[in-house]
Amino acid sequence: KLFDLGQDDAAAVKIKSILKQDNHSDIVDDSLILLGRIEFRKKNYSEAYTYFEKVFTSTLLSPRENEARIFAV
Repeated sequence: KLFDLGQDDAAAVKIKSILKQDNHSDIVDDSLILLGRIEFRKKNYSEAYTYFEKVFTSTLLSPRENEARIFAV
């Protein structure tokens, strides 16, 4: 919701906090893509790419790998 409201910094803090608590569940890929979108929106393209890349290079299978690849281009 914070992301949708354009509150990128607050959203990033909340997402990173969640990832620290649980970095092995189904929410990891969603969280990384959202962090990538936040960085992209802030024009931090290399940082955005880093988040997207983590999704499609992970050893865990993600149904969102293709989405991450598209954002990374």
